Amino acid sequence: MNTVIAADREKVWRAITQPEHFSHWFGDDLRFERLAVGEAMTFAVGKLQKTGTIATVEPPERYAFYWTPEPGVAARTLVTFHLQAVVDGTLVKVTEEGFDALPEKVRGTRYDLHHKGWPYQTQRLADYVQTEQDV
Repeated sequence: MNTVIAADREKVWRAITQPEHFSHWFGDDLRFERLAVGEAMTFAVGKLQKTGTIATVEPPERYAFYWTPEPGVAARTLVTFHLQAVVDGTLVKVTEEGFDALPEKVRGTRYDLHHKGWPYQTQRLADYVQTEQDV
């Protein structure tokens, strides 16, 4: 899934790697102590909480984390953001892999939800980055 955002790469980097910014455009309340590989993360929406771990931090080009996409299931997927400077701003490529580790009864549903969800989320990211001055 690729999207070009009319903003510089450093601004997009901050929006995807700083919890206060990520939480704003993504919708989940993201928390972690420091931006470092191996750091534990939580994603909360109301009483629902998912866990994760930061997998890759390569500023300002690549950021990735593992998370539990299905509540109550320990299997995790890997979400990766690749950022590339382009003439019109920043090309953002988001991939998510590892759905095969999910139980068969939820695998297809989760894959479909996330496959459709990332274009929506990257549009929210673009809107946030392009309108917020403090990113």
